[in-house]
Amino acid sequence: MLNRAQTALGRLDPRKPFVIRVDGGTFPRWTENFEGFFDIRLPKLFPETTRNLFWELDNLRFAYGQSDEVSLFFPLHPNSQPPFGGKVYKVISLSASIFTATFNSILSNYLLEKEQANFDSRVIQFDSSRDVLDYFLWRWRDVARNSKNSLTRILLHWRT
Repeated sequence: MLNRAQTALGRLDPRKPFVIRVDGGTFPRWTENFEGFFDIRLPKLFPETTRNLFWELDNLRFAYGQSDEVSLFFPLHPNSQPPFGGKVYKVISLSASIFTATFNSILSNYLLEKEQANFDSRVIQFDSSRDVLDYFLWRWRDVARNSKNSLTRILLHWRT
């Protein structure tokens, strides 16, 4: 049974690029006492947390953050291995754990009384460089759409 559990999620192909996307769990509720995602403290927490991941995760080359998520890019590199031996279940669980622990550690520097945040993660492996570019374009478009929606909600709320 253990062998089936270990192989159920498989391993990343070291010949293909991949992204780990770390995403905040229940962030709208978690930010209730903040000034939403526009709170001046939040933009400091995510870059500091992400910088730490460059030390923790081998071969991480690029990170893109938006709202409560960060996409971590690992390029195709013929002489490298994905972090944690490429075991998908380890990549998912440990990247979320490392991000959560680091975020909450940094959070304590700003807000000692705030409950801890939590993050989940997923891994996406790509067949080509074009697929990677499409992914980051999709995330960029998503942040633009979300920003417009948030601004619209704020403006409509102020009018009522």
